[in-house]
Amino acid sequence: MDDFKKVAVELYEMVLEEHAYLGIASIANSNDMLEHFMDASLKVNEFLVKHDGDFKKALLEVKVNEMLNKEM
Repeated sequence: MDDFKKVAVELYEMVLEEHAYLGIASIANSNDMLEHFMDASLKVNEFLVKHDGDFKKALLEVKVNEMLNKEM
């Protein structure tokens, strides 16, 4: 689960950075805001594909823990 936490933090940092950029771009009426939004969307999708195994492993761990807790 520690590996997943590292992946989640990495994703969170990337999303915060892109969110900040888009906020500043919208305030400044930047012309490249849509293009940057599309790039950010691609970055997130690539990240999710790259770490798909980590997400599935963490999901499996959570489900197993829930099942074990129900049995007790």
